[in-house]
Amino acid sequence: MDLVTDYDCEGIRLFKFMKKTLKDLMAVDPDLLMVKEKLVQDYQCTEEKAQHLAGQFLVRRKDVQNYMSHLILSENRMGNFNWSISLVMSSAHKAVLKEPLLHLQVNLENGYEDTRVLLEFNYQELCKFIEEVNQVKDKCLGY
Repeated sequence: MDLVTDYDCEGIRLFKFMKKTLKDLMAVDPDLLMVKEKLVQDYQCTEEKAQHLAGQFLVRRKDVQNYMSHLILSENRMGNFNWSISLVMSSAHKAVLKEPLLHLQVNLENGYEDTRVLLEFNYQELCKFIEEVNQVKDKCLGY
């Protein structure tokens, strides 16, 4: 391996470690003692460093949360999808009775977790959805 490849691998490894660390810290209650304990137990920080890092983390917690949300959302990709058409009396999202609905289950993957999204479309919504997908496809083909 050359120096550039070594640097890229190390940079990627460090980036993934930092994302995991920040995600772990976001799961802890926003309390100085709780974050400090997490840093000491899980990351073997000294008490002094953990105190300092916990304080700095809590000051910027909202910024970190916004960044992580954006980062995770931007990394999503569709893993697979399942669909079915059914005639339902009602659904979780619609109160109209005896309406044919398309159920579309989309599985998103981002390297950290898999998320299942269930969409329901009546005929008009399905037509609009297909039209919008085609508009996005046409725009993407232009680049």
